[in-house]
Amino acid sequence: MSYSIANLRGLEILDSRGRPTVLAFCELASGARGRASVPSGASGRCAMVS
Repeated sequence: MSYSIANLRGLEILDSRGRPTVLAFCELASGARGRASVPSGASGRCAMVS
C-alpha cells in the first residue's frame, strides 16, 4: 500500500459566520481520497491563522 500524495488542493471557503477558512482535498497514489476544513480561529486555539 502506498501513502504517497498524488494530488493536493486547497480552497478558501466561508464558515458559518462568513469568515474565510481553508478546505483541503488530498488524493493518495493508492486512490484513497480525503478532505478537511479548518476553523477560522474563533476559538483562538488550534485554528487557521489568516
